[in-house]
Amino acid sequence: MLKLQAYRMLARLVALAPRSASYALARWCGTLFSLVPTRRRAAVRANLSVAMGLQPGDRKVRMASRMALRHWLLNFVDLLAVGRADFPSLIRRSKVDGWEHFNQAYAQGRGVVLVSAHFGPYDTLVQRLAVRGVPVLIPVEKLDPPALLDFMRACRGKLGMRLEPVGMKTFAVMAAFLKEGGVVVVVSDRDIQGNGEPAELFGRSVTLPIAGLLLALRTGAPLLGAFGFRDRSGTISGHFTAPFTFGLEPGARAGIRLPIGELRPALRAGLRELGMMLEREIRHDPSQWVVLQPMFHAAGAARPVPSRAAVPVTSDAGGTRA
Repeated sequence: MLKLQAYRMLARLVALAPRSASYALARWCGTLFSLVPTRRRAAVRANLSVAMGLQPGDRKVRMASRMALRHWLLNFVDLLAVGRADFPSLIRRSKVDGWEHFNQAYAQGRGVVLVSAHFGPYDTLVQRLAVRGVPVLIPVEKLDPPALLDFMRACRGKLGMRLEPVGMKTFAVMAAFLKEGGVVVVVSDRDIQGNGEPAELFGRSVTLPIAGLLLALRTGAPLLGAFGFRDRSGTISGHFTAPFTFGLEPGARAGIRLPIGELRPALRAGLRELGMMLEREIRHDPSQWVVLQPMFHAAGAARPVPSRAAVPVTSDAGGTRA
């Protein structure tokens, strides 16, 4: 409960303080955290060293990890500030490219699946959709105590975004939401649950969550990437990518729900697209990739991955944390 009270106090401070002061404090705390040898700092440096192709102790990696910890806290400030009266105007001022991709996908009437990453202010781009009146659902991790999860859902959902705690029925809930024409967002750069599919990222073996890919293949909803970006001045921007093709000719799977027998090759093709997209976005500015847990094992170490036979492909697959 102390943690919950601390979050509530921070939310009140963010609501009352000038935005510039909250951002300045977040940057200062991020710098402070980057100077303290913690597991969180070590994980960020290890992840960025792989993405940047440098050693964890390299000066460029250390500087990038410092910026990443700042971005982590800046994103946290934005999360707590969703209820501020000036927050919708901040979102509307952000420049978003690729609306043509989203609009064309949304016009099909089958809902849209967006895959994103812990990169830049990724949540703010999603809030932009909520401000436009687009129904949005995001599956979220369960937190302890449950009251903390309720608090975070209330903060992020003040503009109309729906946050669905992960569970056995989450996949079915997301599929039904798409059927009603909604947008489902799945953050897909970290295999939180540990039952993802083997993939390659920056030349290293990892596992990536397949919930977003499987959801699109099982429902026929188009799948796009969505990413946010915060420049050095604090200006927020973002963009949507072209739809995934899953190894087919562009547009060939529009509105097609693949049968179970064709899921496996389509998933493999989708994972290749996902991996390449994540690499491209992260390489644009690695310092905005904010994953606070180790993504990669030490070079040469075998990374345990789930058996391909064990990867679920039924309607409830991927319906938990992704």
